[in-house]
Amino acid sequence: MLRAASGPREEAFTIAVKVIPSAPGNRFAGYQGKELVVKIAAPPEKGKANKELIAFFSKSLGISKSGVALLRGETSHHKLLSLPLSSREALERILSPE
Repeated sequence: MLRAASGPREEAFTIAVKVIPSAPGNRFAGYQGKELVVKIAAPPEKGKANKELIAFFSKSLGISKSGVALLRGETSHHKLLSLPLSSREALERILSPE
C-alpha cells in the first residue's frame, strides 16, 4: 500500500513490504494483503537482506540508495519503507500488470 508521507526529507511516500530473504534472485512478487512482497537473494543475517533490499529498490527505481529509508522492521520480514515521491510513478509502472 502506498501512502503519502511528510517529514524532514523531501516529499516522500511509504510502502509496506514483506521481504522473503534467501530467494533465488531479487524481484517484486506482487501483493499479499496490503504489503508488497519482495524476494531478496541475500540471507537475513547482519543486515545483509536490508542492504540488498535498499539497493534493489534504488536500482529498480533509478534513485540513490539514500533515497530509500527503512522506517520500521529492521529485524522483521514486515517492513515500512520511505521512498521519494518522484519515484512513485516508476514503482507503479513496475508493479502494474501488463
